[in-house]
Amino acid sequence: MLLNQTAVTRVACVQQAEEMSAYERERAEHIARNKARMAALQLPSLANSVAPRKEARPAKQRGISSKRHKAPVEQAPRRASLRQRGLQADGAAVDTETRGGHITLVNGEAIRYGDPAEPAQPRERHPPNATDFSSLNGRPHSDAAFLELLKTQTGPGLTGSHHKHPTHAQLTKVQLQEHDVAKVTKNGIVHLAFHPCTDKLILAAADKSGHIGLWSVDHEGVAPSPSASKENEGQPNQAEGQGASVKGEASSKGEGQDLEMGEGDDDGVLELAPHYQYISGLRWAGGNGSCGKLVSGSYDGSVRMLDPTSGTFELLLSDEEAEFSAMDCLASAASGYVGDNEGNLQGFDARQKRGSQPALNIHNRKINTVHIEPVEERLMATSCSDNSVCVWDVRKLSQGGKPLSSITHSLTCQSAFFAPDGSQRVLSTSRDDTLRVWDAKQDMQQLASMKHYNNTGRWVVPFRAVWGPASDTIICGSMKRTIDLFDSEGAQMVQLSSEHQTAISSRHCVHPTMSVLAAGTASGRMHIYR
Repeated sequence: MLLNQTAVTRVACVQQAEEMSAYERERAEHIARNKARMAALQLPSLANSVAPRKEARPAKQRGISSKRHKAPVEQAPRRASLRQRGLQADGAAVDTETRGGHITLVNGEAIRYGDPAEPAQPRERHPPNATDFSSLNGRPHSDAAFLELLKTQTGPGLTGSHHKHPTHAQLTKVQLQEHDVAKVTKNGIVHLAFHPCTDKLILAAADKSGHIGLWSVDHEGVAPSPSASKENEGQPNQAEGQGASVKGEASSKGEGQDLEMGEGDDDGVLELAPHYQYISGLRWAGGNGSCGKLVSGSYDGSVRMLDPTSGTFELLLSDEEAEFSAMDCLASAASGYVGDNEGNLQGFDARQKRGSQPALNIHNRKINTVHIEPVEERLMATSCSDNSVCVWDVRKLSQGGKPLSSITHSLTCQSAFFAPDGSQRVLSTSRDDTLRVWDAKQDMQQLASMKHYNNTGRWVVPFRAVWGPASDTIICGSMKRTIDLFDSEGAQMVQLSSEHQTAISSRHCVHPTMSVLAAGTASGRMHIYR
């Protein structure tokens, strides 16, 4: 093949020889000989292999945007002096002005302005009553459609072995497509929770400013990736009927009427503001296995529950002094616990609105996470800025009481979560650059330890490693803009990355029954790997 190419090149040179000078003929033969040598050494293909890779290309904007749904602003007339308008001055010049706001004009007229020293009335720490389901970016018909969507969705319980959970092998193969990226909140994402339903993919994300973004991922008929279709074969199609309409069981306009979620509704993303400050806990829960209620806690001293039936965020707990830094509730949403910045733990009962149990001081510093064991709900794990991880029996909580077992990291512990399978293994994340697994049944005996850089600095939300639903995967963000997946023994690591994820993702969650992984960043952008 190479000899044939050389012969053709030489023939072409000979055909042009009659029109070339001797020097030009010699130069053409030299060039042809060099090209033949380069082809023999495969230099062009080697050059392509070492060429710099294409830079990461951010995904197109989906979700909320400050440019959408803005009402037209009327232009106010330009201010101009009487002289510029060709009018004679009215003589209303200031003669004297006192510190109290009294102004006397030259013509003798007196004007009294409010005292600038008077402080403005402070806003309440949180809304004092239940708040309506009214989004900041949507419209009334899109809000109603999303509520109907939540009413019709039911999900399996998150415990038990009869449900098929995505395994470590499945999660290591997920990929990110451009249409699976959307801006869900305007500020940094701090909590994520997938609705456990299987026919629609619904994600809740909470941010630093007290806002919650709800995203119907496959809104407007966006099809899942081919890899997701293969892995979820045999399960209901997530995108089926999603872009057309949402049919309610019984709406105010007539039973079975379709509520359109049409163009201009921010790609199935609604941003709500049930709290005024940083949200410290988020969980889908509910009785009878529906898991249709969304419970959230906040630094503004409130715990709320979104009830799709009533279309309101009910106020479950209100405290004018405490700053709730952690929250978790039972799977039934009947009750739960909050921790605060002072190391106090407080219980609440959803059946007694705004009722609470006395606060107990169980730590010396801020409680970072509270997590109830998924199977044995009498057990609870807490992580604290005093470097400790403790496991408690909620039936024996008392002022100054001691935990069932505890361990101490060398630096602050950011999180501690029980494994979903009921094995009572606890996964902790610490600023000492380790992820560790402990056995709460064996007095917190260490089962695994993984080296992982966890010092995120000032601008990135601290990492919190989480379990996969099958309890065989540990998932954590990375300063290298990847998602690190370890097996439960910490012996194997797989890194997920994509050109469509251009920022560090600090918070992650996995759908309980589908091979779908969500990653949230400090810009409020969500990435769905599937």
